This record gives sequence, C-alpha cells and structure tokens, in this order.
Amino acid sequence: MFLNPFKKAFGLDLGDHSIKVVQLKQRLVNKGPYHYELAHASSFNLPAGLIVNGEIVQPEEVIRLLKSHLTQQKIHLNKIPWAVSCLPETKTYIQLLNIHLSEPKEKLEQSDIESLIPSYLPYELNEIYLDWQEINPNPKEVDRSVLLAAVPKKIADPYTYLLNIAGIVPLAFEVEALPIARAVINRQKDLTTQSRGILDLGATRSSFIIYDHGTIQFSLSLPISGAQITEHIQKSLSLTFEQAEKIKKECGADKGKCSPELAKVLEEIIDDLAKKITQAIQFYKVHFPEKNTLTGIRLCGGGANLLNLENILSAKLKMKIRKVNPWVNIYPKGEEPMPLDESISYTTAIGLALRAIENPLTI
Repeated sequence: MFLNPFKKAFGLDLGDHSIKVVQLKQRLVNKGPYHYELAHASSFNLPAGLIVNGEIVQPEEVIRLLKSHLTQQKIHLNKIPWAVSCLPETKTYIQLLNIHLSEPKEKLEQSDIESLIPSYLPYELNEIYLDWQEINPNPKEVDRSVLLAAVPKKIADPYTYLLNIAGIVPLAFEVEALPIARAVINRQKDLTTQSRGILDLGATRSSFIIYDHGTIQFSLSLPISGAQITEHIQKSLSLTFEQAEKIKKECGADKGKCSPELAKVLEEIIDDLAKKITQAIQFYKVHFPEKNTLTGIRLCGGGANLLNLENILSAKLKMKIRKVNPWVNIYPKGEEPMPLDESISYTTAIGLALRAIENPLTI
C-alpha cells in the first residue's frame, strides 16, 4: 500500500434518516491479516424531509446538524477535514461491461468507455459523472471487462456542495454498492469458484448486489425498505406508525412472538422480496455467461435485523442466507468492537472507512 497522507480520513454515510461516521486507524501490532482497528464510530438521526429518496432537500440544515455532531464527537475539521462518502444507490448506476475492441491495445482510454454510454445509461454524457475500472486487464486481448459507475450531476453536485460548505474535503464519492461489498466480502476466503449475493435492506431504500470474479457484477434497486415494511404493517393492522415500528422490532417474523395477523402481513412482504431476488438471480444466470454459482446471500442494512428474516428467506430461496459481519476484514471473529446487530447499520460507513485508510484517491 502506498503512503497515505490522508490516513485519518473518515467514512461518511449520508442517508435519508441518519448520518454515520466511521474512522479507522492502523494497528500498532498487526493481528495476522488484520491491519486496522476502529478509531471512531458514531451516528445521529435526521429529521424527516432533509434528505428525501437520496436527494438533499434542505442542505443548510443538514450542514448545521452534521457540523454540530462532528464537534460533539471531537472530530476537528481544521485538523482532519478529509472524508470518503457515497451517493444513494437508487440514483446511481454500477455495472460490469464487456468491451470488444477492434484490435488489442495496451490500455483502455476514456473514449472507449464513453462510446458505450448511450447503450447503457438513460443520460447524455454531459449530464453524468463517470468512473470506471478495468478488471484483470490483459493488453493482448480484444475482449475486456470494465466496472462502470455513473451518477447524474444533479444528484452528485449537491453532495459536493454540502460537504464543502461543512468544511469537509471529499476525497472520493462511491456508488453505495462498492463500500458495502468492501466491508462484507471476506478477503481471506477463496471465492474463485463462487459468487455472492448481498441484500442491503435500508430504512428508505434497498438493493441486491451480486459479487463474482473479484468484483461487483451488477446492483439492482429494490422497491422495498424498512420504512415501507412499517407502513404496510401500519395500514394492514390499523396502527400508528410508532406502534407498527415497535411490534416490527419486538416480534419481527418470528411466529413464536408475533400475532397471526402480523405474521400474514410479513409473509406477503417477504414473499414479494423473495420473488424479486429470484428474478435478479435468474437475470444473472441468463446474461452473465462466465458466472460462478451463487452460493449464499448476506443481509445488511437496518432491515436485516428483522427477527427470523434470514431463516424464512433461506427456506424460500433454498440457499444459505445470513447476516453480514461488516468487521470481517478488520477484526478476528469474536473481537468485533460493537454488537453485530448494531454493526449491520454501519456496513456502508465501515466500507467507506476502509477505502479512506487504504486508497482514498483511487477506485
């Protein structure tokens, strides 16, 4: 790893309902493959309406709350102003593309990628920010693979403005799927012949990611979220939103704890979720000829804490499904710095913090 002049940079996860901050530091003595440890982790809730569906509606108030939180947490921006942040999954695009060149070339150029944009994205080139990385480059081959990430400027620019006005220097913005995969895919495990699914169930948005051949193959936004589950319970059982949220957390999909009425509502939601995951897996099987077998799905995001969800989805999808351990590349098993149920909601921030301490200026 090159000398990182921004090694105290932090990961900053800006969500609709909350903002999370994670900072890592180098271990004084490495524990085998584990080179880092937690220096700081904190979060605070955002009032409704400040960030809506990933779009910053009231930047001045978000800035005020963010600066206040960082001050309370003794993160002094005059000394450590650097952050790696992410952009909302539902507003961004990430996909592995196959490029066929007319002849071999030493290195792909920006123009090679830009020529593909009309075929893959519903935007003009001047309307987006584009980033890409060639996967396993071979200058002798005419068929090459590129991981493409893109975001509309109208989405990205307000995030840049917000951080700059807050006194934060954004070293990089990532599509949300990237830090999630960085946190949860175990670097010590040989996945050469396997692919993994990652189901991120957030408070306001969710996505299904497929990781294979050492990179993300594609990411699909799902029309389901923790808040939508609560609203469905609220309407179906004639409860207030607060009451619905309470029984969702206390009972979840555990039939030993929840009423038959709640169990029926949640079964409908989980059935729909399982169908959408099945469709995504089938899409991968059909459209990605060099795929590996999908051997399991990892759950992250606050919605992953719904009681018994992993067992029900495992039965419906006939596949091993379990909650992620977002510290898997930072701490040995059993030495995680916070309970895993709490850690799951920090998954994106942990992945951003890993990028910040390892290679903040390159993808």
